[in-house]
Amino acid sequence: MVACVSWNGEYVVAPPQLSVAEEGGRRDYHGEANPDDAEVHPVDAELARRLRHLSLDRRIRAAQRRLLDALGDRPALYLELERLVAHRARERETAAYNLGHERGRLQGRAEASAARRGSHKLATRLAQLAVTSVEPADPLTALLQAALAVIRR
Repeated sequence: MVACVSWNGEYVVAPPQLSVAEEGGRRDYHGEANPDDAEVHPVDAELARRLRHLSLDRRIRAAQRRLLDALGDRPALYLELERLVAHRARERETAAYNLGHERGRLQGRAEASAARRGSHKLATRLAQLAVTSVEPADPLTALLQAALAVIRR
């Protein structure tokens, strides 16, 4: 969404006219998680909650109104600038979200792989203990075999 000050000084929100391109044909996780038809964009809502820039927002809107007044009968120049700045911000937001998502997935895979390697080592050790147990009916052997069965699942 593009936010700007209209010619009559009202603060309006309009969809961007430029589309956000996926970089290098990569999957757009941001687009999947944040549909365009949502009333409030989740990222914008969270940023507003964290930043609380109410007074700064008021000063920006006042400066936008003064700039539009100074442009007189050529407000389209300012609105085009706002559209381009919003497009750049959306592309940066999308790329940052996708980068963070991809990094998190890789980190999760690495942690899961390390956990599997650890459980494999444990399963191997339990199997060795179960095989070397002196008494097949020994409660420890039964416990080791049950643990081994759980780990192998």
